Amino acid sequence: EGDDLKEYEKDKLRQKVVEYANNPDADAHLNMGEISYTKMRLCFGFLKAMITGDSATAIRENKALLKKKYDTAKALAATVNEARNSIKELTAKMEKLRTDKAVASVITTNLSTTIESGLVSDDEMAIVAAIDAHKRAYKVGFNQLNDLKKEIQHVQKMLEMGRLKLQKDFDGWYQAQGRGHLVTETLVNKQDVADDIPKTGDAAVDKDVTGFYEALDILKRRNSRKLTNQPPASKSLLQMQRILRPASNCRRLLNVIRQLPHSHHRRPMSSSSSTPSTSTSSSEWTPPRKIEELYAAAAGNKFASINSPEAGARVQEALPVGSASLQLYSLGTPNGIKVSILLEELGVDYDAHFINIGAGDQFKSGFVDVNPNSKIPALLDQDGPDSAPIHVWESASIALYLAEKHRRFLPTSPRLKVEVMNWLFWQMAGQGPMTGNFGHFFVYAPADKGAARDYGVARYGMETQRLCSVLDRHLAGKAFLVGEEYSLADIVVFPWAHHLDTGYIHAPSNVSAKEFLSFDKYTNIHAWLARIRSRPAVQRGLTV
Repeated sequence: EGDDLKEYEKDKLRQKVVEYANNPDADAHLNMGEISYTKMRLCFGFLKAMITGDSATAIRENKALLKKKYDTAKALAATVNEARNSIKELTAKMEKLRTDKAVASVITTNLSTTIESGLVSDDEMAIVAAIDAHKRAYKVGFNQLNDLKKEIQHVQKMLEMGRLKLQKDFDGWYQAQGRGHLVTETLVNKQDVADDIPKTGDAAVDKDVTGFYEALDILKRRNSRKLTNQPPASKSLLQMQRILRPASNCRRLLNVIRQLPHSHHRRPMSSSSSTPSTSTSSSEWTPPRKIEELYAAAAGNKFASINSPEAGARVQEALPVGSASLQLYSLGTPNGIKVSILLEELGVDYDAHFINIGAGDQFKSGFVDVNPNSKIPALLDQDGPDSAPIHVWESASIALYLAEKHRRFLPTSPRLKVEVMNWLFWQMAGQGPMTGNFGHFFVYAPADKGAARDYGVARYGMETQRLCSVLDRHLAGKAFLVGEEYSLADIVVFPWAHHLDTGYIHAPSNVSAKEFLSFDKYTNIHAWLARIRSRPAVQRGLTV
């Protein structure tokens, strides 16, 4: 295959830089698939030299700090929920006490023995004092949660900047190797091979395996051209037989090596290609045989460590369930905010549970039971249809379910209801996914993928602008999206427009999506956003 470090290999190694900073144990990272062992060893030399540096130390410290703040946030949220539930219970108790008092004053035959009208009993005073105390605790906890949210966002930003710096350090080091060409013959000697290969525990087999890798190094020195006429695996085996003694052990050794704990061997490649994709010219891309060969190219994005082509639970852990009928499992993303705003607008009792998607909470068995798609938000209604619990997932499905259940924010007019549905599906099929894809390439995609990022940002950024134009034109002369009243359409469309106005900041350059997309030119959207933001329930929903 030659000694060039291919682009997909470089991408995988760049991701390993960040992983290695979190766990500075080389053996934990050696299983790297198609990357040759020699190339890995060279790059781990860089990692070992770098691991005591400020960037790696800062990543570990920020990661530990972030976990601590997440734990604090969960504890505060539990305190706030407890205070809110206590207030509701005490309020209900007060209402019952006053009802009993009123009934007693009506049915008594001796009015002189009843409590005078307007006189507050000791029990009532005690309940009022308790409610006031819980309200103070709720307010303090709520304010602390808001402050902590800002701190968490700051630490997350610092952590991301540290990761980007590590990857840039790797790129600089890699370029310094000589335009990306690694000469393996000068880096590995017989003793290196003997010391570093994994052992089976059988002395005779280990000796043969060591001989195999020594012979492999000899082949690398002898062969600087691609093997032709025969498939690479069989050609290499024939040449190996001329070097190894006894030759009859070759096939047995190959089987042993394939079963070793760290995979030094590479799977056979087609004779026409030694890279994950082929092209007939420098400007033409053709796909590899399987998409799996491209997965490494996605390494380096913020969510690379949790991305997977497989659904289902990865960890067995139940979800917390509070006392309220509605249990919301979510995060303060635009899709999560849709539901929290609607719940606050409805004024119904609910418990909100924080789902840390960066840590993989959405792949815990309890969450997968509620939402098999492992995306936030998800809702458990313990008093669903026929009084039986029901799981509701997908933000628009949750919003529609709650609006219909409580008969609010959906017009009674069939014509206006259809218009609300139009905007609901427009948001789910267009505004949300297109804006989200723009944000991925603008903020989260691998830092070194310049061409791919340019294409992604241009493709999805242009479509995001077109969708903003659709919304802006529709809002001309209108206070709300449908009819004369605030509706479910406004609640569902608002969060993503709000996020374009306030979020998606490219950390290295500090350029915001608002500036980049010239979002200020959509004056009708801005006027509409101001009207929606002025609603107290929306303000509360943005902080859940």
